[in-house]
Amino acid sequence: MLRRLRDKAGGSSADLPEPAERQRLMEGVQQRFPQEHALKDGRSVTVRLMNMRDEVAFLRFTRALPPDDLLYEQEDITSSVAMDELFRHIRRAEAAILLAFEADAIVGYASLRHSEIQWTRHLGEIRMVVAPDARGTGLGRLLAGTVSDVAKEIGLQELSARMVGEQGAAQATFVALGFEAVATLPRSAIDTQGEKHDLVVMMLSL
Repeated sequence: MLRRLRDKAGGSSADLPEPAERQRLMEGVQQRFPQEHALKDGRSVTVRLMNMRDEVAFLRFTRALPPDDLLYEQEDITSSVAMDELFRHIRRAEAAILLAFEADAIVGYASLRHSEIQWTRHLGEIRMVVAPDARGTGLGRLLAGTVSDVAKEIGLQELSARMVGEQGAAQATFVALGFEAVATLPRSAIDTQGEKHDLVVMMLSL
C-alpha cells in the first residue's frame, strides 16, 4: 500500500533533496527572477523573491489588508517580530516568498513553506493574498502557478493549500492549476467576528 502511494506521488523519501541540496536548488531558483507579467486589466507587475530590503513595503501591504485576509496565516505577518522569523526561514531555504509589485507597491504575495521534519519533508504549503484592487486580474493564478513551479524545482512532491468553503474563486484558481479538494474540516476556521467556517484542504501532486 505504501509503495503504491509513493508511486502515485511521483517519488519516495529517498528522492528528496537533503537540506544543503535544497539550499543550492533555491539559489538556482533565484536566477529566474525578477519576472514581468501583464494582468488581464492591462496592468503590469514585477514578480520576484522577497529579501530583507522589502520589509517596510511588505508591512505596508499587510497592514492595509482587510482583517479576514490575514485569518489563515500561521503568524502575524503585520508584525516586525514575525518578519524576523520569516527571514530566518528564508535564509534556511525553508520558505520562499514571492512578491508582486506594481511600481513600488506590493499588490500580492504568495508563500511556499516547508520543513525538514522527517515525515512531512516532501510536503509544501502555499498561502496567498492579493490586494483587493488587484483581484479578478489573474494575479492570484499567476502567483499560485509560479509557487508550484518553485516547489517542483526544489524537489517537493506534494503541495497543499487551505481556504474556507465560501472562497469559491480561490478554489477555482487552484482547481485550474490541478489541485484537488481532499478534505473539508467542518467549523475549523473562525473569522474576526467569531463566525465558524468549513476549512477546505486542497492538494497537488508534483
